[in-house]
Amino acid sequence: MNHFTACLAILGIGAILCALFAGRPRAAAWIFRISLTFGCVLGLLQAFAGFAGGPVEVLRSSWQVPLGEFALAADPLSAFFLLLTFGICLPAGWFGEGYLAASRRLSANGSIRPLFLLMVAAISSVVCARNAVLFIAAWEIMALCSFMLIMAEHEEPVVRRASRSR
Repeated sequence: MNHFTACLAILGIGAILCALFAGRPRAAAWIFRISLTFGCVLGLLQAFAGFAGGPVEVLRSSWQVPLGEFALAADPLSAFFLLLTFGICLPAGWFGEGYLAASRRLSANGSIRPLFLLMVAAISSVVCARNAVLFIAAWEIMALCSFMLIMAEHEEPVVRRASRSR
């Protein structure tokens, strides 16, 4: 689980740094690329370790929330979904950087990079959650980040309609 813990830490710290450097898009882009790449590579290493079939390590920590503790683990099923998550989010993030560079309006939006990194961390936490409270909390973070990323182009009527679709 130490690969996964490091992955979440890198993605979280990268999100914070991207938010702090939002006024400097080039620096934020490099911070984003580096943290996304290292975070996803560590996540992929955890996925491959989950396929190895050894004992499943559970990351446990006390949590001041009723009905559970903070618990994450990557069993073979979780490892499969981690592989998909990090295998798709890594190229999507790199592609998104090209998309941001081509759009002056979006490149000025300092929230896109931190939201994407938080979304990747939340998706992987949903997959590895070992109790319902953590699962729901990670799911809500993932959903909110996804919604805000979609709404980054809220000036477009089609985007506003897509955000309200049922």
